[in-house]
Amino acid sequence: MLQAKNRKGELVTLLSFTTAEIEQLRQRERFFCPECNGLVIVRAGPRVIPHFAHYRTSNCALSLKGESAYHQKAKQILYQWLKEQQIDVKLEKFLPDINQRPDLFFSYQKKTFVIEFQSSLTDQMTILKRNEGYLKKQMIPIWLLGKPLLKRTSNDTIQVNDWTLQFVQQFSPKLPTTLYYFSPNERMLTTVTDLHLVNRRKAIATMTEQNLFHLSFPKLFSSKKIARKILFTRWQDEKRKFRLAAYHVYGKELKWRKWLYHKGLYIDNLPSVIHLPIPTQHYFKVPPWNWQSRFIIEFLQPLSVGRSFSLKEIQHFLRPYLYRNEFPLLPHDDFPFIPYLHLLSEVNYIKRVDDNTYMKSREIKFYDHIEKAIDGDDALLRYFMYNRT
Repeated sequence: MLQAKNRKGELVTLLSFTTAEIEQLRQRERFFCPECNGLVIVRAGPRVIPHFAHYRTSNCALSLKGESAYHQKAKQILYQWLKEQQIDVKLEKFLPDINQRPDLFFSYQKKTFVIEFQSSLTDQMTILKRNEGYLKKQMIPIWLLGKPLLKRTSNDTIQVNDWTLQFVQQFSPKLPTTLYYFSPNERMLTTVTDLHLVNRRKAIATMTEQNLFHLSFPKLFSSKKIARKILFTRWQDEKRKFRLAAYHVYGKELKWRKWLYHKGLYIDNLPSVIHLPIPTQHYFKVPPWNWQSRFIIEFLQPLSVGRSFSLKEIQHFLRPYLYRNEFPLLPHDDFPFIPYLHLLSEVNYIKRVDDNTYMKSREIKFYDHIEKAIDGDDALLRYFMYNRT
């Protein structure tokens, strides 16, 4: 614990004192756990972050929970960072209404924030419940993951999984999605923004690394999006892997391929507008090639040119492939497929009629040979790279 109560019931944070002052406190004051009111001891030294600790016989929840020195150091640095900005921050504040104790609690511009540092794997249900508790109290949670959890595979790609995706945040629909990774030892914050999922294991994004103390709190909410040229260049590699990869498939992927086969089609035949990147892919249960192929083949292709259709019709069609309330840190989105419609509009397959209606503009082109498909993919992606409308 980084804070405890003195005999007067006042919370004391050791981070606010010098080494000499801490030694004086250790000799003349007694401290008590804010959770169980049990006696705690001061621990401090040249290699130890000043903190309070229970006696070994304690059964207090805070004692049993425990925290690594790495976690304590992260809280200490984040606390100092906010204090230097004149932000009235509280460490480990207990919130009785939701029975939670966030690492840091503070208000900024009439909004209440909590910061949680997560340096180890925890079950997803625990994270989900904590977020639901904060949001229920109109608090904005900000999660920072320990830097070792960042699995970077290139300048623009990272490994993800269902656990990681629980921490993807989007503070408003106008801002890109964000993941934060923090190294307390280096005081470096890595911000991963504008994630475009290739699948549930890989994402393309833009990444910046900065010293935390070179950032102000408002700068945490980056609006930096991935450059369009970088995105579609990376996607060119993914598209080619998709066309050519020969690997054992099972589960949903096998089911999708059987569906394609029953339609008399193979991956070689699919139009280039199938399997395109969108920033809202995390709302879908299946990879982009799966739901986009179903939309093109079963929804759009049967329509005659000039026929209009509504967002509600698409929503109804795609409902089996969409998550519902899976990500509490992301804003609710009734129509996460709209970015895909924008791409189809750019190449004139559909045309936007009004806010809720689109019209089919021309027929979708299918391929009869893999070489033509690859050439078509490359041409389409180059168009998206250089012809922003």
